[in-house]
Amino acid sequence: MVLKDLGKHQENLRKDLGTVLKDLGERLGNILETSGNDLEMVLKTLGNSLGKAIVDAVL
Repeated sequence: MVLKDLGKHQENLRKDLGTVLKDLGERLGNILETSGNDLEMVLKTLGNSLGKAIVDAVL
């Protein structure tokens, strides 16, 4: 009986750990996607600013 209960407990821990790791992976994916979008916006802004500075310097 004790071994059976221990086996169920281990199975529940594995399921809980699997859920935690899945959630962590999804959150990390969302963070990386958001960071990528933010970086893209920053690079576009810098590119536009640099382009404007070059045009202004030439004129």
